[in-house]
Amino acid sequence: MAAVSSTDRAVVAFRPAALWAVLFAILCTLAAVRSDAAVTLSVSPTSAAFGSQTVGTTSAAKSVTVTNSGSTAATLTVSVTGTGAAAFKQTNTCGTSLAGGKSCTVSVTFAPTAASSYSASLSVAASGATTKTASLTGTGAAATSLTASASPTSLTFASTTVGATSAAQTVTVTNTGTGSLTVSGVTLGGTNAASFAQTNTCTASIAAGKTCTVSVTFKPSAAGTATASLSIASNATGSPVTVTLSGTGAAAAASYTLTPSAVTFASQSVGTTSAAQVVTLKNTGTASLTVTSATLSGTSAAVFSLTNGCTAALAANATCTLSLAFKPTAAGSASATLTVLAGGKSATVALSGTATAAASLRPLPAVYKIGKAVAYSPFRAGGPGVGEVPTDAQILQDLGLLQAAGFNLLRLYGADVNASNILRLIAANYPTMSVQLGVYLEGAPATCVDTVNASEISTAISLATTYTQVVSVSVGNETSLANNLPVNCLLSYVQQVRAGVTQPITADDTASFYAGTAANSEKPDTVLPYLDFASIHTYPISNPTLWNWQQLAVASSEARGIAMMNAALTFAKGDYSAASAYPFTTTAGVKTTVGAAMPIVIGETGWKAAWTNPNSAIELYTATVINAKDYWDLLNGWKGTTGGPTTIFYFEAFDEAWKGTDDGWGLWDATRSSRYALCGIMADAGACESPDPYLGLGYYP
Repeated sequence: MAAVSSTDRAVVAFRPAALWAVLFAILCTLAAVRSDAAVTLSVSPTSAAFGSQTVGTTSAAKSVTVTNSGSTAATLTVSVTGTGAAAFKQTNTCGTSLAGGKSCTVSVTFAPTAASSYSASLSVAASGATTKTASLTGTGAAATSLTASASPTSLTFASTTVGATSAAQTVTVTNTGTGSLTVSGVTLGGTNAASFAQTNTCTASIAAGKTCTVSVTFKPSAAGTATASLSIASNATGSPVTVTLSGTGAAAAASYTLTPSAVTFASQSVGTTSAAQVVTLKNTGTASLTVTSATLSGTSAAVFSLTNGCTAALAANATCTLSLAFKPTAAGSASATLTVLAGGKSATVALSGTATAAASLRPLPAVYKIGKAVAYSPFRAGGPGVGEVPTDAQILQDLGLLQAAGFNLLRLYGADVNASNILRLIAANYPTMSVQLGVYLEGAPATCVDTVNASEISTAISLATTYTQVVSVSVGNETSLANNLPVNCLLSYVQQVRAGVTQPITADDTASFYAGTAANSEKPDTVLPYLDFASIHTYPISNPTLWNWQQLAVASSEARGIAMMNAALTFAKGDYSAASAYPFTTTAGVKTTVGAAMPIVIGETGWKAAWTNPNSAIELYTATVINAKDYWDLLNGWKGTTGGPTTIFYFEAFDEAWKGTDDGWGLWDATRSSRYALCGIMADAGACESPDPYLGLGYYP
């Protein structure tokens, strides 16, 4: 190495002030670097998509979170930039400074002004830090219109008969907007809304340009003009849409019928009033009908009477009744006309009747005084409910037993095939035997029109006029007890039978009916003037609460049994006396009593010879053949006495198993074996106990 010469040396001079300046600059640079690193920004999310938004409306806000994850506060500037920035708005909770480690929220909304796509950026800037952005996008959608129309806007219905329904007219509802149409209600309003009706198909959402329909009908309730409005409510602007409705009601032509077209009254005694007959008026039109008048006219109008039940307005298809009666003042034929005026239309019913002189009593034949009477039914098993028809051999067996026991007056209960067979066999084999023929009556309406009853009456009249063995006819059997036949119908049936036969007429019923104390409260007054004799029923054993059957005042012995049976006869006599004393007025207008006006027979009475009703205490102790024998003897001692019954029909000849708990009354049991009551008469009944025929009499212990 070459030596350095003195001339080559650098002269270095130490200047302390310059050195400190350099160091200060380096420190400042380092401080600046540390300061920048203390601010770190982030945004989340980095994009916000608003999707489709109707033009002119503002979306819901979307949130962007700004976080300063640095250690020092950042001075912030938040803004929206870009081509679509005007459609986006922001508000924030950041303020101008965001501390290190803190976050704030920016809320952005989208409000498009046109139907197009929009984009912008949310910008968050801070001094000394990188600006952060979040992309914003949205689409402006054209505004949806909600409008609806109805066509036509008015409906006019041609003249329609009151009460009739017009043909339907249609209103078409159209969604004229761009959105979905929802119909919330279709209603009728206005003065005559009740005269119109609607059905519709507007039950589902209706798309733009689509339709639904409303069908409207008109049913006027009165003549004249009717107006209303149809209202269609929906979510459309200007809802509801209305349609005016109008129509004209035309008065309906009156249409009605009168049934029957003619009324005939059977032979009626002068001075008495017939059972009512009914004419039914039916409104066969479509509108309400008012009966203006109902009048009687003609030469004999005065002997007919009318009760008008058609005073109120009558709805379509409804009915009302006009009740007619006949009360002649002189013998002969009578006629009149019922005229009804309703709805401007008149109709007539022809009335006729035949008046006879006041009814005269038909005398009872001698057999009622000298004969031996019993109630007879031929049934052995099923009974009338199942249509049992005993054979000729069975009936002949019964008739032979009855004749052998001395019975020559039989009471039959109905006029049917069995009665016809019995009479045929009596006429051929026992011609001297007499019959009180029954007419079985079932229930009937107030009009008394009943086909079963009509058939019974017709058959009874035919049998009574065919067989001389029929010496009387009984119309009905305990109809007051059944309580299903109005007394006016019983009267009508009695009059019909009386007009068709020549034999004496009665009506078999309870003693309480003849005494005016029947449970159904109906009185015999109207029927009694047409009866030739009274036929009453009395049953002490069936009514133990009405008399002292236990006889506890008598020592418990056969004497108590005898006292009981005597008390039973006293009860029967009381029934007879009550019926005998009942007052009524005859067809001639004479006030009298049943007993004074006509003979009285006991149409039914008896004593059970067998205990068949487990719920009957009196039967438990006294339904024996000995008690039945005692009652039979007591009745025979009473019959024909002064003030007593003309005759007594003992109930009954033979047991009838089909009656169940009401069986056991027979003088013969169901096998046709004689019971003790016939002792000394029928061989199989044996001899009567001597000297005490009532040994073993039942009584309450």
